[in-house]
Amino acid sequence: MLKRKITGTALLASLAFLVSPFAHAADTASFIVVHGIPGRDVGPTVNPKLPVDVLVNKTTCLLKGLQFGQITNAVKVPAGTYGLDISLANTKNPCSNAAVISASATLAANNTVSIVASLTKAGAPTVQIFPINASAPVAGKERVINIHTAAAPTLLFAGTYIPFNFAYEAKVATGKSKNLDISSDKNIFYSLRDAKGTTEYNFGRFSTKDKGVYALFAVGSVKNNTLKILSKDVTKTFK
Repeated sequence: MLKRKITGTALLASLAFLVSPFAHAADTASFIVVHGIPGRDVGPTVNPKLPVDVLVNKTTCLLKGLQFGQITNAVKVPAGTYGLDISLANTKNPCSNAAVISASATLAANNTVSIVASLTKAGAPTVQIFPINASAPVAGKERVINIHTAAAPTLLFAGTYIPFNFAYEAKVATGKSKNLDISSDKNIFYSLRDAKGTTEYNFGRFSTKDKGVYALFAVGSVKNNTLKILSKDVTKTFK
């Protein structure tokens, strides 16, 4: 099931200040933002949705009230390095709370990436950046991008065509990703397991199509039983 997205209109309006009218396509990069930190991994009494605000370059409140599990639409910006400050959401004065995560994101020209608020293997909040290869696969194929951003050891991403024919398996280490081009089908049932495949942490399904591209993000932690997959169809996201 694809997660709810932040609308592109609001995101583009927030980033309008970054986009120079003189910037050429070859000078730009595109990114999506993923909120992959469950509130339960911060504390037992914390809102499970853990809404946050995202401040860019200390000046512009890019995202307001982004909740766990949400994935934004793509935004195109001039290539360069951007400072990110993530704070607990403040509905009255967004982006005014002290940052709980501060990071920088260097975006190279022509790159398409995901910027993920996530957890380290030890469970500390962090920001991780992963490339997204959204170029079209050849006819008869679809691409699944398996991204491990969780507080967990190596995980097994497993896909099954519906009705229950093997599609793929991918072992992915913490903080890594693996792209697989597989035969096209209309639906895939996915599951997230330990490296041996004996313990299943999360499962779901999403609709697919020929030459489609799909990003799966493993988020949460083993310790707090919050491991799950967030998914997004990125076939046309970066067009």
